[in-house]
Amino acid sequence: MTSREPATPDDELEKQAAVAVAMDAAAPPPLKQAPSPKTKRQKKKSAAASPGSERHAARNEFKQNMIEDIHPTWVIRTLLEESHPSWLPIIFAGFCAWVIAPTDATFRLNAMRLELSRLMRMREQKLLAAAAKDGRHPIETFMTDSKYAALISDVYIPLGGIGKITAAGRRSTLRKDFKLCSKHFEFCVGVMQIFHARASLVGPPDPQRLCTVKGALTYLETKGISEKQREKLAGRQESITRKRKRQTDKTDKAPKNTLGRRSIEQSWSAMSTTSALWYAATFIKAAKLPKKKRAKKPKTGITPPHPVTLADHLSNGTLSYRLAKSDMTKWLQTAAAIDKHVLKRLNLNYWKTKPVKLPADIDAARLPRCPISDPSEIEAIGKALAAAATETN
Repeated sequence: MTSREPATPDDELEKQAAVAVAMDAAAPPPLKQAPSPKTKRQKKKSAAASPGSERHAARNEFKQNMIEDIHPTWVIRTLLEESHPSWLPIIFAGFCAWVIAPTDATFRLNAMRLELSRLMRMREQKLLAAAAKDGRHPIETFMTDSKYAALISDVYIPLGGIGKITAAGRRSTLRKDFKLCSKHFEFCVGVMQIFHARASLVGPPDPQRLCTVKGALTYLETKGISEKQREKLAGRQESITRKRKRQTDKTDKAPKNTLGRRSIEQSWSAMSTTSALWYAATFIKAAKLPKKKRAKKPKTGITPPHPVTLADHLSNGTLSYRLAKSDMTKWLQTAAAIDKHVLKRLNLNYWKTKPVKLPADIDAARLPRCPISDPSEIEAIGKALAAAATETN
């Protein structure tokens, strides 16, 4: 046997190094160091960048909910909560255009562009007057005004700028387009009154409560209710058609335009999406705004009928946010009541387009009294709608 040699200092150092390497390999990874606190310069830079990010987020919010496509839940909540005060008149203009013509995106965008043009013009007049009073340059006043900057950033740019606003036309043309889109509005209201009467029957929702526009129009014609309305609407539509025809071709006369069953059904198909909203507007009396002092115009002997409900203003293109602000909550709550107690109690399988869903958290108001209250008439309506549904089936 050979005797073991004593360990040298070099061997001890090697052992210690091997143990240290093993411990390092078994140890967990080092923790990340906490980021160093920001300097004053970095803090100022981030604070200066935050308003821009907020403006960018606001611009995207408006663009997603009002331009790319309209989101009724967001629009209704914004109008009720008044969360964006500077946007409200513009949003309301687009909302009214959507209620009358849900499928016409260009019509909705032009309504918002013309309202934006009006607001910017009013703001510019105030800023020019303030600049003249303070002796400041107008450009300096414009650049330091937060409301004007918000309109430019949040709404003006997403709506396409000066080119799109100029191409939107004039407000008088927009009002004519409102009247043209609502040319069958009286008939649609009559149809909704019939559906309202059908849903007013006491008892749980009945799957046999079939509702078709064909049956409603047949009942209107049977009762002779729509003849006077048909003549009035046909005359109004004919005058509009003739005027537009003269603008393009002054030699030929436009043919007489009558309102047929097919035309009415097409209008109903387009407007049934927002039926709860425009039907609710027929029950809301319009507020009277203080009259502005203007020069007296010579009397023509013709006194136009004064609109008495929000629906009258809506179909004429004269409903503004200022006019409807005091009745906004009542209008939307009445629409929620119609959606809950009328539309959801009916069988809408024969509707080509279903009504839009209103926000569930809106407190529904008391359902307005149906204009048709005679029990025998309501029973006749039920028979007419059931017979029309059987024919369709």
